Amino acid sequence: NIAAARSNDGDTGFATKVNTAAQEAGHWIQGVLKVAWSTATDQLPRINALVKNEIVNTSDMVTEAACAADTATSIASLTTLYAQIVQAATDCDVRNKTLF
Repeated sequence: NIAAARSNDGDTGFATKVNTAAQEAGHWIQGVLKVAWSTATDQLPRINALVKNEIVNTSDMVTEAACAADTATSIASLTTLYAQIVQAATDCDVRNKTLF
């Protein structure tokens, strides 16, 4: 809430701190995302094998599908987190005189 980030006397110190922290977190998570997205390419052979019905053992199929699904879900969660952190930094940018 933008209004909560500014006190009645116009002090935007809290928003400045949030903006700085969000930018630092965003930079850190960018590196994590690069590694996470690179693992997606490791999943392609598994996914292709599943789609082409090349895995005949049901137990192996379940294991491979679970691994691919967990990887995709984790990458999606990290990507969403990154977007939310970037949005928080934007929302708390006191240079935006429309908001502050």
